[in-house]
Amino acid sequence: MDARDIVKKYGYLVKVANTRPHIVLKYIMSKCKILTEYELIAAGLPDAAVVFSNAKEDEVELTKVDLVLEIEDCHETLQEP
Repeated sequence: MDARDIVKKYGYLVKVANTRPHIVLKYIMSKCKILTEYELIAAGLPDAAVVFSNAKEDEVELTKVDLVLEIEDCHETLQEP
């Protein structure tokens, strides 16, 4: 059952990232717990993305670095979209 959920969530995540990138964070936070449990998505990615999206103009570069580090901790096929 986990394998089926992983394939399904992974497929949806890639489609969303390629077609509607502005809702990726919402999708990850609401639907992708299984991908985080199996370490396909870095556990700190949702928090880093929230901090980045709420950053003030002078904080963007610093929060971007943290976000990129979390993205690099995700499975390599999820780093591109």
